Amino acid sequence: MKKINMLWTLLGAIIIGVFNIIIFSITKTYNATFWISYGFIHLAFVMVVISMISKTKVGKSISIKNVRITFSFLYFIVELILGTFFILFKDVDFQIALVPQIILAAIYGGFYILSLIAYESASADKEENTIPISKEL
Repeated sequence: MKKINMLWTLLGAIIIGVFNIIIFSITKTYNATFWISYGFIHLAFVMVVISMISKTKVGKSISIKNVRITFSFLYFIVELILGTFFILFKDVDFQIALVPQIILAAIYGGFYILSLIAYESASADKEENTIPISKEL
């Protein structure tokens, strides 16, 4: 694992640790709404970390990887706000907390898959348009 990937992972572990300390110190009752929101917040954060440490071929579509990171970060921010709202107002029925978070995750998943398709398409187009150079030149 590259040093930069290890540093991103370490930063992620620190953020998750601080988040867990804060959430578990301010919340004393843990119902289904709490656990659903807690799980979706962590899923969003894991996707940010995965987007940052995912490999791209050198020199190919680095901007598409940046789009993936941006989508992941935006998903995390929106999920953090939505999930924290449901954690703080845990008297809400768990279906009311579950449905918007599933919809949000599905929208994010669609964008993420589209970015993977765009990356593969850009890589294939670049390889098709490359003219092999003869060694005899």
